[in-house]
Amino acid sequence: MSEYHILESAIDGKTIKVVFHCQLSAGEQAWTNDAGKTSLWCIVRSKDLSSQLPDFQTDFPFEYADMQLGKVLEKMETIRFSSINLTAAQKKSEIEAFYSGWRSGIISDMQIGFEWYGYDNDVA
Repeated sequence: MSEYHILESAIDGKTIKVVFHCQLSAGEQAWTNDAGKTSLWCIVRSKDLSSQLPDFQTDFPFEYADMQLGKVLEKMETIRFSSINLTAAQKKSEIEAFYSGWRSGIISDMQIGFEWYGYDNDVA
């Protein structure tokens, strides 16, 4: 599975639209919140699991199936480059730096966003 897919570049060279994909590790999939729900349970019930990438279901059927199960996360982002004079290698480096930052924050974001997701109780 590719970790990112380029959709389009701005004519002025300042930005590029990218769809990022991230396969969750077994530990990330098994994380449990304060309501006793796993990260996969929370993801499947709280996210739109359709892809923003055209033809993703057809072109990448196994990754799409994992996305439907909450095992692959997707994020579409418009990346603003630090300069319009970057080489292709420098642009690639900035795209991959964004991915690395997003990827490293996934668990902490889930722990905050899903802390009590799915909790229910009766008032005594």
